[in-house]
Amino acid sequence: MEEQVYARHSCRTKYLAHVNTLLTDVQKTFIQRTPFGWLLSIDVEAKMSRTLLIELCSRWSERRGGFEVRSVFIPFTKLDVCLGLGVRVNGDMFKLFKEEVDCYSRRLFDTNDVTIHHVYEELQKHIKGDEVADVCRLYLLLGLTEFLFPNRGGK
Repeated sequence: MEEQVYARHSCRTKYLAHVNTLLTDVQKTFIQRTPFGWLLSIDVEAKMSRTLLIELCSRWSERRGGFEVRSVFIPFTKLDVCLGLGVRVNGDMFKLFKEEVDCYSRRLFDTNDVTIHHVYEELQKHIKGDEVADVCRLYLLLGLTEFLFPNRGGK
């Protein structure tokens, strides 16, 4: 008997669509310099399902390390993921599953249990401030949690 693999994936862009209307031009410019600048083009709340994941998987080129969309190749590397997550790309290795992870972005939250709603609230506070780098970190975290790696619990 042949086994079949099913992918379950869904996401909503509720927070991203709203935050994109609040960002200043300086903040947008800073975010556009990252590999995830495309998140700024989300201007409506969208709900997507596994159809998107299936489409992305069908366009992934393992040999070239990226996505082929029409006649355009979009590279996607470990560096892109590291930059999006705010993880250093040089220096000491870190163990992903160790008990305590010291991360600058993590220190922006007062609670141990950080949900997508906490990220959204913290981002709204920082948008009004002067720390563009913190806005960028939180924005990318919001984008990753809401759009790329969502879960039903919002964590």
